[in-house]
Amino acid sequence: MTNIFQMIIHFFKRLFGSRQSTVSNEELPEINLAFADLANMLTHEKNNPVPNLEFFHSLNMDYSIESIQHIDEYLLSIREDDLETESKIIPIVLRTAAYVGESIRKNDQSKKWYWIDFETAKQQKPNFLNGIDHSLEYAAILTDGNMMSFPLNKVLKFLKNGEEDSLYSFAYFILNYDESKVENQV
Repeated sequence: MTNIFQMIIHFFKRLFGSRQSTVSNEELPEINLAFADLANMLTHEKNNPVPNLEFFHSLNMDYSIESIQHIDEYLLSIREDDLETESKIIPIVLRTAAYVGESIRKNDQSKKWYWIDFETAKQQKPNFLNGIDHSLEYAAILTDGNMMSFPLNKVLKFLKNGEEDSLYSFAYFILNYDESKVENQV
């Protein structure tokens, strides 16, 4: 897996270079649309499909939180496959993370989540991301303006560690997290 992380970092350095973020609030809908497209590509992209696309054919991938359990199953099924090339790992990570993030966005009734890039996140919360380098794990971050969530990082952890890093549990936690209870306990 270490080799995979190096390939991902290399891929994003080539893709983004060292440019600073130029994301403004007006562009956020475009970022959200891009991730909605990536999420859709997980189960519908025929020209450049993820490995084992047929896994999803008989499943109800409706962006419900329950459907994220299928993402866990899918990642378990391909986890031992040869994913040592950028062309295999990048679409899996991006599309499954986008699906999880979009599921959170569609199912959270109390918060409005949106995608931001790493540089924008660092501008919003510089101390929180201090010492973290730009990489696939943090290339896109889901935020509600206060909390930050890292679906890309969680997918990579799942591929490395397996079920202990369940994406279903991750999404369930985010949707049921009550900041007011934490603040009242401090």
